[in-house]
Amino acid sequence: MNKEFSDEYLGKIIDSLKNKSPKEILSYAIFNEEEEAKYYAELSKKAKRESIRILFIQMSEESEEHRNRLYNLFKKLYPGEEPVKVEAPPVEVLPFYPKFETVDDYLKALEYCMESELFAKKAYELLAQKAEDEDVKALALQLATFEEEHYERIKKAYELFVTIHQQNFEFKDFPPGGYLFDDKTKARYFFVEVLDGRKGIIFSRDPPEEVKKWMKMEVSAFWVTSKTCHECISPRALLDSLDEIPKEKNLAILIENLEILRIAADDFEEFYTNLSKLKDEAVLNRCYLVLSGSRGAFEDKEWAILESEFNYIS
Repeated sequence: MNKEFSDEYLGKIIDSLKNKSPKEILSYAIFNEEEEAKYYAELSKKAKRESIRILFIQMSEESEEHRNRLYNLFKKLYPGEEPVKVEAPPVEVLPFYPKFETVDDYLKALEYCMESELFAKKAYELLAQKAEDEDVKALALQLATFEEEHYERIKKAYELFVTIHQQNFEFKDFPPGGYLFDDKTKARYFFVEVLDGRKGIIFSRDPPEEVKKWMKMEVSAFWVTSKTCHECISPRALLDSLDEIPKEKNLAILIENLEILRIAADDFEEFYTNLSKLKDEAVLNRCYLVLSGSRGAFEDKEWAILESEFNYIS
């Protein structure tokens, strides 16, 4: 999308919407979220790479959730009525359905999606600035937040692919072993790629149902928490049992929120020793160990030691 077209198209959207009523703006947003859900669903059908397929499914489902939230708001504000069609250009740009064959195809598609989400965000922000009705302003800002959240998710997947591509690697080229991330979302997409038919085990501060919903596939998920439940494990218990996890061959293991385990340990030496034992067991059993944690929760020296032990993917 060139800048001249972008600015001209954006102007048409704002001119069409700035004097519309809250009911019309809400209707417009509902139909746009419906189209966005269909768009990403179509992209997911074309993507053969698992992480990107899951990303597009997530985008489609979230757009559908946004549509339902807006529709429920509409029914609350205007009982007995249905959204009305509004004469205005769609905020999502023309559909782009690429043929996914190479890494460059995926990068191009993600670039296009990021650009589209930013365009929609900018359109809603400008609408908020120009609209005279306060309800329209508030709604437009909420819609801009929706688009920004999508942009950030796609951007992380894009950055991961660029990092791998710049190293002249494919995900299948990564050998079994330990991999370290300071971003949970990127770690999850990497985990999905190395999973590749293996049994997956995830330890997270997110409840199992949330993890499984995110993954869109069958995995064993455990909640790292002090609560007691069938799929719960305390940080201390997890730390003490790390080297017992990879007893099967060809597993993919994801451990999130490393800082929780660091706090549970008596000191960094115990934390590091237990993780190192886990990595060694993973290598012996040809397993993939993917770790993610907040870099800011560790001292610089501690994080440097983790980088020296695990393959750090920034």
